[in-house]
Amino acid sequence: MNEIIKDISNKDYHAHTAISRSMVNDFKKSPMYFYLKNIQKTIEPTKSKQTNLGSLVHTLCLEKDKFEQEYFIKKKLDGRTKEGKEQSEVIKEMENKGLIIVDQDELDKAMLISSNVMVHPMFKKLTQDALFECCVFWEDEETKIFCKAKPDIFNPKLRIVCDLKTISNISSFQYSIEEYGYHIQAAMQIDSIRNIDCYVFFVVQTEEPFNAYVYEMDSETIEKGREEYKTTLKALKKCFESDLWKADTHKIRIAKMPPYLLNNRDYLNNLREVYCV
Repeated sequence: MNEIIKDISNKDYHAHTAISRSMVNDFKKSPMYFYLKNIQKTIEPTKSKQTNLGSLVHTLCLEKDKFEQEYFIKKKLDGRTKEGKEQSEVIKEMENKGLIIVDQDELDKAMLISSNVMVHPMFKKLTQDALFECCVFWEDEETKIFCKAKPDIFNPKLRIVCDLKTISNISSFQYSIEEYGYHIQAAMQIDSIRNIDCYVFFVVQTEEPFNAYVYEMDSETIEKGREEYKTTLKALKKCFESDLWKADTHKIRIAKMPPYLLNNRDYLNNLREVYCV
């Protein structure tokens, strides 16, 4: 097992240059995108209200003691009044300190969602005697590139790693695995801690009825994630050594529909049935 670091701030974790799952995702978009975002720092991470809600639920469920250090609650005030103007000045100050600004409605919704998570029997089992937001740094054996991972929940006794996710539509979660690289995340976290028997996602809906579900990632999907991040590290090493970040744009690619669209004959069948063609 690699060394597990229990107390490290989000700021310090993200500032470390070791390669994370999100950085592997950046490289998958484009080596040049990776370069501009993570080396040149000219591309800023994007945040949406949905992202803020997910972070808020995450904090309420796993790190409630850090809430006041990370968030500022915006009151419903008229910006033209004295109180409203004073609050605007305070908000600017809080933003400069790096705090996330949320309004009362967002907080109320996040509390409803998080309460559904915390009463779930599986969540109680996973979090008993567990470590939260621990960090692991390790050197990839083949490329010698340093990597990092930050599991939401690691239960040493159960040998389970769990990640908390929020999603508006639960039926789309499995499609999110490829889009956001959750299979890569699982593989990297398993390889960082080692001796893990099970990797699960605790997925909660951000729309009513705010149901929470547990997904165990299968070994085939994890192995695909491992192959993707290991191969990405090899390509990344070559980019670092050559300082060439546009090689992927020089190759002609094949334009091909996904199989589920390629095999869809509904439109053609409809034409043949209606027009006898």
